[in-house]
Amino acid sequence: MRTIDKDTFLRSFKVLSNQSFDLFLGSGASVSSGIPTGNELIFHFKREILSSKGIINGKKFQDLKIEFNKKIIQSYF
Repeated sequence: MRTIDKDTFLRSFKVLSNQSFDLFLGSGASVSSGIPTGNELIFHFKREILSSKGIINGKKFQDLKIEFNKKIIQSYF
């Protein structure tokens, strides 16, 4: 198994845009054990992308449980 840092992971999607990725979670992975839902991950990735491009201040939109934060983030997509 290969481990990469967050920046490399986020930027790899642009570099390898014609390839697909699979994220595999083993048995027992669930929200109750602290694993984020797919929707939570999507908003996390969107926030990181916008923040890395300087479009938003990621710290200002840190709490993705606030619907207003998600609405603002989504408005860029």
